[in-house]
Amino acid sequence: RNAPPGGESFASQIERTAAGIDRLSARFAGRDIVCVSHGGTIRAACAYALGLAAEIAMAIVVDNLSVTRLDRIDTGLLRGAGGLWRVHYVNAPAYWTPC
Repeated sequence: RNAPPGGESFASQIERTAAGIDRLSARFAGRDIVCVSHGGTIRAACAYALGLAAEIAMAIVVDNLSVTRLDRIDTGLLRGAGGLWRVHYVNAPAYWTPC
């Protein structure tokens, strides 16, 4: 929750990432969104989807060139701040293809 000089805390990054996810999800409702991002932002997206506190989400490892798939489920009802989510995989090797 502490920010380095001139930077932002991970908790703030989660909030910023969540706002971006919500904005893109509304704009492209019903469509797939592919995001190429820094590992910290992917970790923040996972924290948002899973409703994790920043301190707990820091335990998520995101390797370079890995693939993460998060699905926002549109049920018409929101569950929690971020809606309802399905986490398919986190940190899969880029060459891995799900069956």
